[in-house]
Amino acid sequence: MVTELDDGAWAQAADTVRKLRFLDKLLSQSEQLEEKWLDF
Repeated sequence: MVTELDDGAWAQAADTVRKLRFLDKLLSQSEQLEEKWLDF
């Protein structure tokens, strides 16, 4: 199955993973900010 992916598909998959990681990072940062505000 893996060998069926061409370069374009790999690039798209890698881009998707980067976006998901970025969103996950933003989400955790916003949760930390929220905790700080609640503590304040």
